[in-house]
Amino acid sequence: MSAVDPIVRFENIQKSYDGEVNIVKNLNLDIERGEFLTLLGPSGSGKSTCLMMLAGFESPTQGTIYLDGQALNKIPPYKRDIGVVFQNYALFPHMSVAENIAFPLGVRKVPKSEIEQRTKKALDMVRLGHLADRKPIQLSGGQQQRIALARALVFEPKLVLLDEPLGALDKNLREQMQIELKHLHENLGVTMVFVTHDQSEALTMSDRIAVFNDGIIQQIDSPTALYERPANEFVATFIGETNVMRGTVEQLINNTCQLRLNSGALIHAEAGAGLQIGQPACLSVRPERIDFTLASDAECNRINGHLAEYIYHGDHIRLRLTLAENDDFMIKVPANHWQGSFTPGQATELCFRASDCRAVPVA
Repeated sequence: MSAVDPIVRFENIQKSYDGEVNIVKNLNLDIERGEFLTLLGPSGSGKSTCLMMLAGFESPTQGTIYLDGQALNKIPPYKRDIGVVFQNYALFPHMSVAENIAFPLGVRKVPKSEIEQRTKKALDMVRLGHLADRKPIQLSGGQQQRIALARALVFEPKLVLLDEPLGALDKNLREQMQIELKHLHENLGVTMVFVTHDQSEALTMSDRIAVFNDGIIQQIDSPTALYERPANEFVATFIGETNVMRGTVEQLINNTCQLRLNSGALIHAEAGAGLQIGQPACLSVRPERIDFTLASDAECNRINGHLAEYIYHGDHIRLRLTLAENDDFMIKVPANHWQGSFTPGQATELCFRASDCRAVPVA
C-alpha cells in the first residue's frame, strides 16, 4: 500500500553489517501521515534496524530514506525532527522529571519562558505534573515510560519512534500503557512508528502492521486483515495462534478453494493469493473458530480427532486434540459455553466453516 503523501518513504533500502548478508532486503515502504504503524517480527527480522536507520543511528547500505520529501541519509539524528523512545527510557538520572522533558527544547535553543510552558503542557499530557521535581529513580516503570514519551513529544516532532518501550513493564501495566499510548496517539494525531515482537501488542495498538521476517516485509495491513486474511504461512503462524494442516489444492473458484489434506480429508477454505491447482498449501484455522455443535450445517468442514488434554484458563477452556494431520491441534472455548465432558482419548468430530479457515502458500 502506497500513501499519496507519505510522511516517510523507504526507497530500495538494503542494510548489511558485514558487506555480505543483508539484514534488510530491498525495502520499499511508505508511512502515512498521522498513522500508528507497527513493525512486527521475530528477533533478527530487520524491524529494529529499520527503526534505527530512520532515527539516524544506522545508515542504509543502499537506498534512500525520505522524511516529508527530504532525503535523510546525510542528516544527523539531532537534526531530523524525530522523537525517539527506547525500551530503557534513557532518562538522565541526575536531572529532575521536568529537566528531562525540557532537555530537547534547550538543545534547540527554545526561549526559557517557552520551555517552561511546553514542559508543563507535556507533563499534563501524560498526567504527571505533580512529579515534576522528582528524579527518575523515584518513579515507577510506568511513570518513567510516560516521562520518556513526554520528552519525545515536547518539541513537537514530525515523527515519534518507539523501540519496544513497554517491554520492561509487567503484564498488567503493559496492557494499561498500550491503551494509554493508543489514546494519546488518537488525541495528538502525530505519526508514530512502533517496534515490537509482541503480536498482541501490535494488534491492540496499530492502524497498520508491517510483519517482518528475514529482512523482508511479508505483509503490511490492518490488524483485522492480518489476523483474518494472512498472506502466507509465516504471517498465519506468527500473528496470533492458529492450527496448521497441509494438503494439495484440488480446485480454485473465485476466492475459495478445495484442499485435499495429507490425511485424505477434503476441506473447503478461503483461498489466499498465489495458490495453484496441484500445488501444496497450508491450511490455517484459528482455535476459537472450531466448533462441536455445527453437525447440522451441511456446508461445514468436518475432521475427526481424539481429545488429549483439557486446560483451564479461567475465562476460557483450551482443548488439545490429536488428529491425523496434527498432534497438537488446539481449540479455544469460552468457559461459559463449555457443556461437554472430557475423557482422554475420546473420539470427537470437529466442525468449522469454509469462511473460518484459510489456505495459503507453503512457506
